Amino acid sequence: MVAALASIALACAGGTTIEVGLQLREVKGLELSSVPFNMMNTAMLGGYDPYSGMMSKPKGYEIPKGTVTPMFARIGFNEKLENFVALLGRSSSAAMSFDRLWVDWNRDKAFSDDEAIPPETDGHQMNADVVCFGPTQVPPGKGRPAKICFLLERQFALRVLPTEVMEGSMGLGGKQIRIALVDGNLDGAYDSPCSEYAGGDYILIDQNGDGKFSGSSDGRYMGLWSDQSPESEARMLQTYAQLPDGNFYKVQVGPKAEKVSFSRDPGSEGRLAGLAPGSHVSLRLRTGDGQGERDMMVQMVMERGIPAGAYETVQAKVGKDGLRLPAGKYFLSSASFSALDKSGKPWRYTVARSAKVKELSIEPGKTVTYVAGSPMKLVVHARKSGQSYNVSLDLRDKAGSSVNDVRKPDGKMPAEPMLVIKNASGKVLKSLKFHYG
Repeated sequence: MVAALASIALACAGGTTIEVGLQLREVKGLELSSVPFNMMNTAMLGGYDPYSGMMSKPKGYEIPKGTVTPMFARIGFNEKLENFVALLGRSSSAAMSFDRLWVDWNRDKAFSDDEAIPPETDGHQMNADVVCFGPTQVPPGKGRPAKICFLLERQFALRVLPTEVMEGSMGLGGKQIRIALVDGNLDGAYDSPCSEYAGGDYILIDQNGDGKFSGSSDGRYMGLWSDQSPESEARMLQTYAQLPDGNFYKVQVGPKAEKVSFSRDPGSEGRLAGLAPGSHVSLRLRTGDGQGERDMMVQMVMERGIPAGAYETVQAKVGKDGLRLPAGKYFLSSASFSALDKSGKPWRYTVARSAKVKELSIEPGKTVTYVAGSPMKLVVHARKSGQSYNVSLDLRDKAGSSVNDVRKPDGKMPAEPMLVIKNASGKVLKSLKFHYG
């Protein structure tokens, strides 16, 4: 149990600031399995990764005796630091997952006993989904943490995780809310702004006040990009964060991460309406006109229709009165909605933004209504290819945004739709089933 540190609420001109004292706490690797660390600390097993990845047996290396299904990887702390060669393997062909890990810290092209990192059991049954190795000491080096652990997820990704967080708690709405900062880019600090593509640190906020930092529905495995999951209480450290009261606060990490402050000025906020209460949305907030090379590449591939500029992600849960947002220029990147069927049961679906959807300008004291949801429109696309046609379906909402991942009240996807081809007289010539994906 973490000792509760004092939180101080200060009434400032035009707003409120909450200061939360933080203390260093050591954590187990499985405690941080819900944190969606970026790709820079990840080696993808069996595939190529631009920052680190699997490779064939490096020249000069020998595989320790008794190691089954060995796989080599390059492990890096972040894009500015050097990589190290790692080896994963099984102790026997009957092992459910990889249970051996070595890292060649001294680069002598040998894996010694003192470089072996044992798996963490600690009451958790080892399985094929998640295996944690460590913690282990790291050789001294500039910008490196003293201790790390490795998380193997579903046998295709090996992530480097810190083993310490800066943690405290605040009183809000009659509850004690846990807050923690995570050194996501492993640079030894806790104040690096984060994005999906450039790395950085994370903030954990106990949004439901249950005393835990929740992950996805299974409570553990979340995947590499799970900061997009509406269930996650792990968020990228950025300018603003939504606290359990539904409001957005500006986040400021103090020197040496001994405290974190949350500031809010209601007079500088506007309201976004038109989104169903309980919906989870991902917004892009414009933070400047500049654009780096990596951001440009990402925008061309991932964010067509968004003007050039610097953006950061704002994750939000919609309240009964909509969203109160800090003034600024926003785009809706994606959203998770629910809609009731005739029996009153909720169906869930996600919406990805369309290039047709214009920028949302949130101004102080004003309300902007976002058009979304029903009625839905089913668009059929038919493209000729030689002597045949490729037919696809595209479901869009009334704003023209693409609707994805439709789920029935039981969590399952609806039955796959059918394509029936008839001739002029109405005779059925062909019946085909569409497939999701």
